Amino acid sequence: MRTTRAIMYAIVAVSVLAGIVVIVLAVLRPSVTESEVRTVVVDTFLREQPESFLITGTITFTTSVISESSKRLLPGVLNLDLGTTVATVRAPGRAAYGFDASVLSGEDIRLSGDTVFVRLPALEVFAVEPDLEQLEEQVDVGWARMYRSSGQAQSLAALRQLQPAMRQRAREFLATSDYPHENTRRAVERMLGPALRATGIVDPVIVIDVRPTIVTPLG
Repeated sequence: MRTTRAIMYAIVAVSVLAGIVVIVLAVLRPSVTESEVRTVVVDTFLREQPESFLITGTITFTTSVISESSKRLLPGVLNLDLGTTVATVRAPGRAAYGFDASVLSGEDIRLSGDTVFVRLPALEVFAVEPDLEQLEEQVDVGWARMYRSSGQAQSLAALRQLQPAMRQRAREFLATSDYPHENTRRAVERMLGPALRATGIVDPVIVIDVRPTIVTPLG
């Protein structure tokens, strides 16, 4: 009977002691302010990418561009159709995307308990790299026209349009697909987690919101 009672007393004592330890640790735990969290978040972004644009992912795709030119002999008089020259170029490429951390403001970063809310700028295309080694080109010259003049001219025109067309397609992908946003959220969480834990937040919950990407048509 005495042994049982002693065991019960011991269990109670251990429970009380554990409770005291938890309270003491909570009291001694460093208090992190929202201002400190904002500083940590911005400093982490700038440390990862000093030029402030943070690349969070890449996409690969293939783009085709068509350039054509029609010509008539003595239009309005003879109006003879000399044919249409059409040049088509097609190439795979890769686009890197991310966001500009320099436009983040204090209002974009909030702290609530152990939860850190970060609202990121809209994703942008950082760079586009067409793979010119795998470039495919087809030129159809009008029946009364010459390749040296119209064929080469339309081929060069199509090549000049290739990179802008790739950039526009990458922008449209950022605006319509969920994948770049999810990939960015994961990248930012991996980046900020260690930095926030170093401030004293043992298990930070990071909530990332990415502004929508607005695409304007090429003019």
